[in-house]
Amino acid sequence: MKTISTRELAHRTKAVRETLEAGEPLAWMANGKVVAYLRPAGNTEPTGDSHDWLSRARKSGAVNNSTTSVSSMLYDDRG
Repeated sequence: MKTISTRELAHRTKAVRETLEAGEPLAWMANGKVVAYLRPAGNTEPTGDSHDWLSRARKSGAVNNSTTSVSSMLYDDRG
């Protein structure tokens, strides 16, 4: 797997895109450590509920489903 630095990623985006379009993954390195792996997108698109972060957040209770806005609650609390 080829590696690419942050500088190369910023200044050689066309070459990076061409490498990914050719089907070759890249490892993005910064300060001698891997920051991320860049891989070609391919023909697959995310489908189904597993990629729907909002519905997963609602199921876990991380989303406020209340009809009252936060600003209204603060205003009411302050009197």
